[in-house]
Amino acid sequence: MIIILIFVTVFALCLFLWQISNMVSVFFGSLYVKADRKLIYNSLKLAQLKKGEIFYDLGCGDGSSLIEAAKFGARATGFEISPYYYLWTKLRTFRDRNIKVVYKNIKEVDLSKADVVYCYLLPEFLEKLSSKFQKELKSGARLISVGFPIEFTKNSTFSTGASKVDNYQIKNHQVYIYKQSL
Repeated sequence: MIIILIFVTVFALCLFLWQISNMVSVFFGSLYVKADRKLIYNSLKLAQLKKGEIFYDLGCGDGSSLIEAAKFGARATGFEISPYYYLWTKLRTFRDRNIKVVYKNIKEVDLSKADVVYCYLLPEFLEKLSSKFQKELKSGARLISVGFPIEFTKNSTFSTGASKVDNYQIKNHQVYIYKQSL
């Protein structure tokens, strides 16, 4: 009986901590949404991710995009504010030397070294980050936004012309790929 009570208590505590962790995600940005592996793979392929490039995932969740980017040969870094998903991703990726997971608010991440930035965030949060993308991404950097377009100002360094922004539909999701042209 004591073993069952201990098990139920530990399970309830884990469930409580997971819910608190989800609230942290919602409060500081976006809630977790699982992305399909094929969606991630095709997004990285369309962004032409290459071996040796630096890949950032803003709000990496369970680390699926980091694992896919590492398969391309990229040096992948994920940023996560949710304690649960940060620890889960660290556990999933601890053996891969090309994957790094950082517990950090994505508003505080320096994007200047990234070749490709991947984000699956809500439109309100993307709007808050749009000026950060404009200021910090280096020339030639690609920005992948799954699900929602990013609204940039008219004098943005991101062009809205077809040669600089591509819009694809993958597995019933819109995928927007922007290329920085400073």
